[in-house]
Amino acid sequence: GQNGGGIWSNGTLHISGGTITGNTANDKGAGIYARGESTLTLSGSLVITDNISTQRGASNLFINMDNYRLPTITVNALAEGSRIGVSCSSAPEQDEPVVLLRGVSGSMGCFVSDLDSYILSEDRWGELLLIVKPAYGGLHPARGRHRDRGQRL
Repeated sequence: GQNGGGIWSNGTLHISGGTITGNTANDKGAGIYARGESTLTLSGSLVITDNISTQRGASNLFINMDNYRLPTITVNALAEGSRIGVSCSSAPEQDEPVVLLRGVSGSMGCFVSDLDSYILSEDRWGELLLIVKPAYGGLHPARGRHRDRGQRL
């Protein structure tokens, strides 16, 4: 399909463990496409990788921020070894990360950016941030400023 090759979420979805791989979509969210109205809970031993968009390349968990509304995604004790590729509809700018998920404390290592030009970081509030990969190759600290729903905080 166009979006959501594996799962297209526009409501409430609970995923407790399992593997979502090998799906394709023409555009976004070959693994899971989560709309701004979605409520998604991720837990257990979960792998969401190797899902491909014919237009974008890797597209595992795609977070669509409808009208700058972030889907409610709860991370609840992901098991060691869980691996989830993520991307979103709002691109970060240098020094202005985009909030992808809230409440990821302790599970940050389970997530990886689907796009090579970005990296992930966790801020002091336990939010997973998508940030522009620094040209010099080092880690870019989250500076406490980021776009959330189209606003500067």
